[in-house]
Amino acid sequence: MGGRGYYQEWGKEPVELNPGDVVYVAPETKHWHGAAPDSDFAHIAIMNVVFGFERMARAGRSRIRRAALH
Repeated sequence: MGGRGYYQEWGKEPVELNPGDVVYVAPETKHWHGAAPDSDFAHIAIMNVVFGFERMARAGRSRIRRAALH
């Protein structure tokens, strides 16, 4: 998105991030990311949360069934 920042996985050297860079983080990877000391840093994170969505969908169906019974 914008600015300059860093990404670092546990036990590895930090990697500088610039606009347009893409980082893949494997599930369960210990890491951090943030702005460089002299810059702002904005980013977009896309996560695969299928399990959480399925749980929410089940809860939604339960509410619909309860509402239909009343």
